[in-house]
Amino acid sequence: MIVDTPRSAVNIAGAVRSVRRRLLRLARGPVPLERPSLDRLAAPGYTLPCFVRECPVAMRYLDLLGALPWSDFPSASDGSALAGTAAGAAGTVRGGLPG
Repeated sequence: MIVDTPRSAVNIAGAVRSVRRRLLRLARGPVPLERPSLDRLAAPGYTLPCFVRECPVAMRYLDLLGALPWSDFPSASDGSALAGTAAGAAGTVRGGLPG
């Protein structure tokens, strides 16, 4: 037997809000599989989410790390053994690993 109390009404309202949020997310379309690199995120004119813009720690890290050429670093999807590592990035920047 379900007892109609204010607590159960609040639980139902919360469940409805949760389902509504999920449906709205689905209606927006698929989430892109590739994330923009940090240098693109730090570029002028790129619109960051509000919670990122308002967070001084996130903006400080973006200022520090956004200056690096992240788009030039090898990605993990290219299949090389050094992809996504500091050695792979150093090899790309220097034109190859010393050998």
